[in-house]
Amino acid sequence: MHVDLVAINTIQEKPTLLIQIDQQQQLYKVFDIQQMANKATCCPGIIEMGYWGGIRGKNWNPTPNGIKEIIIWYEDTVFSISCSDKPCPDESGDVPPVSGSPKHETIIFHPDEFLTSLSGTTVLKDGDTVIQSLKFYTNKTAYGPYGETDGGTPFDLHLMNAEIVSFFGRQSDLLNAIAVQVIRHPH
Repeated sequence: MHVDLVAINTIQEKPTLLIQIDQQQQLYKVFDIQQMANKATCCPGIIEMGYWGGIRGKNWNPTPNGIKEIIIWYEDTVFSISCSDKPCPDESGDVPPVSGSPKHETIIFHPDEFLTSLSGTTVLKDGDTVIQSLKFYTNKTAYGPYGETDGGTPFDLHLMNAEIVSFFGRQSDLLNAIAVQVIRHPH
């Protein structure tokens, strides 16, 4: 299933709904995010969303402590990302950098800033679907895109009243797939 839009909406004390729209098949699915959070198997209150990208690569696991720093290695595709719940001067994180990537960027969030949304593109490269580009959105601003955006298949995860607290995915020489862990955010 190709997801073109995912949204969360809260209206006057009603349950927060997760709306998944697949425009190719014209399917609309509505989920109660609070019920999803109550049934979460990884950690109480955490919802896992994704994968975007391909099926190859080695799995890397989430660390759901919040995200205060993102380091991304990229060129025409995304090589790797790393995140931390606090800024790290040694640029360590969840995923080690992959050799061969000439560019990297470190994004450090302000104390009251948190990650709300993610978008990007996937592309077929050497027979594998990989993450071509990523763009990060916070409650304050947007960062990116990192990687080439032309010619790829877009994906979007735009959330309201929620916070992305961790990334996980699959990694080989490039970032094969990305997924997120989300919690409700009170503001």
